Amino acid sequence: MKKVKRFLFPVSVSFIVGIILTASFFYWQHLNNQQSDIYETIAEFDQLKIAKEQAKQLVTAAFLSSSTLDVNDLKNLSPKIYHVNFGILMYHHINYKAKILSVRPEILDAQIKYLLEQGYKFVKLSDAFKTFSLTSSTPYDKTLVLTFDDGYRDFYLNAYPILKKYNVPAGLYVINQDIGRPGNVSWEMLQILHQEGLVEIGVHTVNHLPLGRLKPEVAYYQMAKSKELLERGLHDRIDTIVYPFGNFNENVKKQAKQIGFIGAASVYFGDRPNGQDLYAWRRVMITNSDVGVLLLRKLFVAFKLAK
Repeated sequence: MKKVKRFLFPVSVSFIVGIILTASFFYWQHLNNQQSDIYETIAEFDQLKIAKEQAKQLVTAAFLSSSTLDVNDLKNLSPKIYHVNFGILMYHHINYKAKILSVRPEILDAQIKYLLEQGYKFVKLSDAFKTFSLTSSTPYDKTLVLTFDDGYRDFYLNAYPILKKYNVPAGLYVINQDIGRPGNVSWEMLQILHQEGLVEIGVHTVNHLPLGRLKPEVAYYQMAKSKELLERGLHDRIDTIVYPFGNFNENVKKQAKQIGFIGAASVYFGDRPNGQDLYAWRRVMITNSDVGVLLLRKLFVAFKLAK
């Protein structure tokens, strides 16, 4: 009996330790996920405010524009009315979370499919900068750029398969401090994306700070260091940057050029894409409700009506 007890004691201890270790592992995972959600909420707070402000400005542009279009034309949901020469679409999450910054995968699929059916083609942002730099007029017709901000892992898991399905290029703009964090892309994922060539990787700064509000030397560091780290990690040149929160000033634009970027994009608070100034191009945020002709109308307002 004593031998049995001696045998059972270490087995019991091992069993209990196993349970504790297993519970600790799942608790650690839970904390990681919780921290990721908290971080995501904090990081997105200002972006949600920008999204709301953009919506207001788009509505204002639609009704106060000096366009020669009749008001009744704006109510006519016809793809022919909403013809766009060139525009840049901005996405964040591609997932099923009920957030303004999230677009469901099937919606992204439907948006891309619809735009292709309407005769639109897609180019990388770097290619657009190079093409616009050679002319003073709009060099494109029915051409769009897809950009995805912040480097979320759901881009790799949910958006990238859709891009490959339609062979559509895009840009992923990553925050260096977040690479490899729960919910964000890893270096391995970035290397795969870069090597396969359909997605270009771009700078979204080291810490995702509003560049226009920073001291010049800090803003310079945020852009230059991010470029350096990405180029070192991907063993290739990084040409483009999108400003966090769309925040910039004239000094930031000059610095971006000095650092070696061939162009930079903002959000709605930027210029209509043109060849005279390549360092503050406007983008428009896309949501789940932007489907079919409604998507074309949003692009039309942002890139044709709004000055």
